[in-house]
Amino acid sequence: NEVDNLKKICNEVFGEDNFIACIVRNTNSSKNQSLFVSVSHEYCLIYSKNLDVLKNKHSDSKWSVPKNNTDEYIKRVRQLEKEGLTKEQITEELKTLTKYPRFIDFTNYWYFDERGLYRKGDLGGVKNGNMTPLFNPLTGCEDSVPPGGYRYSNEKLTELVKENRIHFHTDGSLPVIKRYLHENMEQRPKSIMSDDQRPDYALMQEFNTPFDNPKQLSFMTRIISIFDKDSVVLDFFSGSATTAHAVMQLNAEDGGSRKFIMVQLPEPTNENSEAYKAGYMNICEIGKERIRRAGEKIKEEKGLEAM
Repeated sequence: NEVDNLKKICNEVFGEDNFIACIVRNTNSSKNQSLFVSVSHEYCLIYSKNLDVLKNKHSDSKWSVPKNNTDEYIKRVRQLEKEGLTKEQITEELKTLTKYPRFIDFTNYWYFDERGLYRKGDLGGVKNGNMTPLFNPLTGCEDSVPPGGYRYSNEKLTELVKENRIHFHTDGSLPVIKRYLHENMEQRPKSIMSDDQRPDYALMQEFNTPFDNPKQLSFMTRIISIFDKDSVVLDFFSGSATTAHAVMQLNAEDGGSRKFIMVQLPEPTNENSEAYKAGYMNICEIGKERIRRAGEKIKEEKGLEAM
């Protein structure tokens, strides 16, 4: 409800020229009690302290984040294989699956071979390219050459065919190169993001740190991963300390040395709340306990020792 006011404040603090983007996060909320419209998204405003400096810094290293829900998507594919579906049937199932917001990052990754999942990529799209036709092993004929020619030399095309990295068709369509998912696990951050929020509630139950509407761990991890591995991350409405958890998680995954500063008023918990019944007299205590438990969990999973 306050995103308009927040943007005005940020424009005043950082300057309008340093605004980068507004990310919309699909929450898939089913608890909305709005009279007119069921609002099922949240906002994340992104600003730079100095956009010109940031552009120069990233001129050769664009921002990138991991694709959403990769493990779950691959798990779905393996399940379809176990069910005995043909490659063509699996492709049709994946085309339907990627219509769901949480799998939208895998749109076009509908095909697979012995190397893994892939999407089709253009072999042409150039001017004055290689005009030598490619032999199609499926039809026994030479395929048409893309307008402008192939972007690769004969030697490179021969190598790609030998490695089974060319997708041929039987309907007269041009041959295409296979772009494998495992070779393209990251992408530019998108202005619309979707994640499954159920793991967060399960995690809070595991830690015995009940908290309504915690920030989403996967979202915070993704956002923080964009920036330098030695960043200091400040969250001045830390709540259940999801941001601290995300920082520790990332450091364990990529060897970073990020630090966090969490700020939270010791707001008393409601006497009828699950948090109060669990022994938490204020919100700060929930965050502190989560940091302790998250740290222990990460050390255990990664085989780390306390420093």
